[in-house]
Amino acid sequence: MFDTLNFWLSSDYLTTDCYKDIAGRLSRVKEAIDVDTGAVKITGSFSNYHATLNAQGLFLTGSLSKFYFGENQSSLSRSTTKDAIQMLSDSLYIPLEHADVKRIDIACNLPMRHEIPAYYPCLGNSRNYRRLEQNNGIYYNNHKKQMVFYGKLHEQKIKQVPVLPVFQGCRLLRYELRYTKRLLDQFNIHEIKPGMLTDEAFYIKLLNRWKDEYFKIYRHKLLTFKPDIMNSTKAFEQQLMVMGLQAMGGEAQALQLIEQAKLQGIFENKMQAKRIKDKVKDLCNMPGCTEQNELIEELDKKIKEAVMFYR
Repeated sequence: MFDTLNFWLSSDYLTTDCYKDIAGRLSRVKEAIDVDTGAVKITGSFSNYHATLNAQGLFLTGSLSKFYFGENQSSLSRSTTKDAIQMLSDSLYIPLEHADVKRIDIACNLPMRHEIPAYYPCLGNSRNYRRLEQNNGIYYNNHKKQMVFYGKLHEQKIKQVPVLPVFQGCRLLRYELRYTKRLLDQFNIHEIKPGMLTDEAFYIKLLNRWKDEYFKIYRHKLLTFKPDIMNSTKAFEQQLMVMGLQAMGGEAQALQLIEQAKLQGIFENKMQAKRIKDKVKDLCNMPGCTEQNELIEELDKKIKEAVMFYR
């Protein structure tokens, strides 16, 4: 379930010979000297990892799954993550077990029944995130972490990367939860070492966070018209309002229009916009006006299944 893992190894664990050996193993090496301090910084590549080497230590950024498999369509399990970390450590001849983990991406490719873009409109806003639609997916951003949903095979096609035979003809929705900054604060611990990533308790904690962040997303239901409840005036009025929302393009489009109006300064205060949004959401969650979305039910199930096995 891991993809990108960034590591910082302090110079306390690097001898002078280590510096020379690491620099000698890098490709596309560049050296920069600070004209004021004379400090030397070396950058280069090791496989798919980008390396920055200076007097303070070594910083490695890249996808561990791509390093281990040669591609990142496959997913690292807990056991293969341990092997991959050891492989990176052995390949560079460094004591990576002493490094600090500076970024963690938890990711999984989910085989879906329908075309991947069909799922994007079903995923609404999430508290404490800003939702951004892109050509090939949806980004949920805040200042410490990010959620991303996109078509994995479409991405591979754009990058002209061959699709593995096992995934030929599949529809893969990729969901990534990326912890990019202030990891120690987010996990309320004093350090994260590579060995912790494959500790069963910590691994389970990470996967459950991956699942829980998904379920915090507001997931749209389908609007429906049910003639059998027309004997109630109130219910019929609600049905008419639902039909109006459908004419606007559905719940997601209605909420987007309200958000746009807020940005244009149409509302006197934030509470006005919130009350209208809440009214739309309440209407779209009434049993007589909505029904379960097949696509969301499928995606919910896939997310739950993905964290069932902590191997």
